[in-house]
Amino acid sequence: MSNQFTRIGKSAAVITSLILFALLINIHIINAKADDGAGPLPKIQIHEKRPASYSSKELESASASEPTEGKNETLGHLAKRLNVLQSSRPIAYYLGDRLYVVDGQGKILGTADSLHTGDLPVISGRGLKLDSDRRCIAEPENSAVLALLSEFEDIVLLKPLVSGISVKNGELIAYMNFGRIVPVIFGHDHFEEKTGNLIEYYRQLGADELTRRAKYLDLRVEDRVVVKKNV
Repeated sequence: MSNQFTRIGKSAAVITSLILFALLINIHIINAKADDGAGPLPKIQIHEKRPASYSSKELESASASEPTEGKNETLGHLAKRLNVLQSSRPIAYYLGDRLYVVDGQGKILGTADSLHTGDLPVISGRGLKLDSDRRCIAEPENSAVLALLSEFEDIVLLKPLVSGISVKNGELIAYMNFGRIVPVIFGHDHFEEKTGNLIEYYRQLGADELTRRAKYLDLRVEDRVVVKKNV
């Protein structure tokens, strides 16, 4: 009986080996036909989309690698874009014979009652007048006022505090909300340094009692903020 089982086992093993061998031959034939019938697979090229915006470091790196002529063209393009942005965005109200809305270049965008602009500082003063076409604030006060407004636009800490800017005898005075409206005398130049001094002052003292009770703050003294007390 055991010999019979042994013979059956050997026969089954032989049959299994033959079946596996036949399968391997068929697979080899199928692969050979597939290789003969089809050419090489085409290479696939992946095109990445150019990003719509770049970080400042990427722009600096690209600018440094460009030839001088290319840099000039890039800078010119950026300047044009900046002008477009400045000329399309309301930056302040101008108080003249009426209340107008002006952009970053001093151009009149319309009257305040015809535009929905939200909360903007008011610029005023006898030195501020419209040009002959009544389309823009006339020079020279235009440049000084817009330069100071531009400084405030870039400073998140100070921008919400500015309620208005007045021109008096060629001097610019910003009216800022330190718990109450306090005049801050900027003079007529070096606005970047003066706003820097004001930032340091505000970070140290903020709208404390000294600031709230001040008659005015004077930034015309170099590297200092002079607090004029109410007597």
